Amino acid sequence: GGPVAPPAASVEREWTVAALEADERPEAYVFLAGESAMVRALRRLSVGPGGVPKKHVSFMGYWREGQAES
Repeated sequence: GGPVAPPAASVEREWTVAALEADERPEAYVFLAGESAMVRALRRLSVGPGGVPKKHVSFMGYWREGQAES
């Protein structure tokens, strides 16, 4: 097979969290791209606890951890 994506543990992540009341939060639009499972989890967090409307979230999983490119 082809190259395999690095394991999630080798990817450095930086998280920034801002705690705002719902009425203080400006209208947000979220763009997510990366490893499929991570993107799915971040989308759920965005629309669930994050309170971002589903129609304001664009997402694309580009690869799956441990699988070779086709």
